[in-house]
Amino acid sequence: MDAIELLTQQHQQLDALFKRVHASEGTARVQALGELAELVTLHAALEETFFYPFAQRAGLRDLVRDAWEEHATVRQLTSELLQVKQTDPRLDVFTSDIELNLRGHIHEEERDMFPQVRERVEAGTLQALGREMVEAIARLREKELLRLAEHELPPSPMP
Repeated sequence: MDAIELLTQQHQQLDALFKRVHASEGTARVQALGELAELVTLHAALEETFFYPFAQRAGLRDLVRDAWEEHATVRQLTSELLQVKQTDPRLDVFTSDIELNLRGHIHEEERDMFPQVRERVEAGTLQALGREMVEAIARLREKELLRLAEHELPPSPMP
């Protein structure tokens, strides 16, 4: 699986989690929101650690800068979501805001960034990056979930 296929697969998983959130209530909804926050955090870490620097080196600096800004918004909303109680009416607002921002971000990546990376980079290089990203998932999950549990937002390394 190459890097773009991995990220696209995670986009599909995020979509499925949003559907679960909307279709569930109570404890099941809280569990789905927790899984959503976990996947959002892991996915962002993979993109920021591996894919965005790679895309930037491929000459897509403006697209990467925009993606960093979108990530900052989603990370802030995710942090706020995790701090509200299940009965707080703002829970639906945060969930909707995250979904709206993520869907826009995903659409832009899949429409603009991913095709341009595919045009500029050899398939074997994307395969190697995908393997590297898969190998890093467990390590990143542990690091990012600890940060998420502490409601700490990572610094944005984008210049």
